[in-house]
Amino acid sequence: MISKKQLTAVFMKEADIEATSENCRLKLAAWWARPYSKTSLRLTAEGFDFLSNTINIEHFSFTIPPFSSTLKVDLQLDKLLSCPFYMPTIKNIILFGSTDATMLVLLDNNLYKYLDNLAS
Repeated sequence: MISKKQLTAVFMKEADIEATSENCRLKLAAWWARPYSKTSLRLTAEGFDFLSNTINIEHFSFTIPPFSSTLKVDLQLDKLLSCPFYMPTIKNIILFGSTDATMLVLLDNNLYKYLDNLAS
């Protein structure tokens, strides 16, 4: 799986932002909700805006039922999703990966079932 540092460098290159170590450090902190986590690909609002509006990466929006166990789902999202994602509200998730989005559609937008399947 590609790291956040690698993704950040690719995104910066796509937007013609000079990839100095200082720029990478700043963008890593600005675009990723958990910049020091090795597994989480959760985006901040700024990261979502950059990917969707500045470099125009295709994304897929889903409405999901509210979490019954917020901590469990939150940890699973950070550990298991293989693409960048953004959660503007607890009822919405936006995925930047067609594989995860397709699997979610096949499971009738049931994020919890999808995460449980990934975990097993």
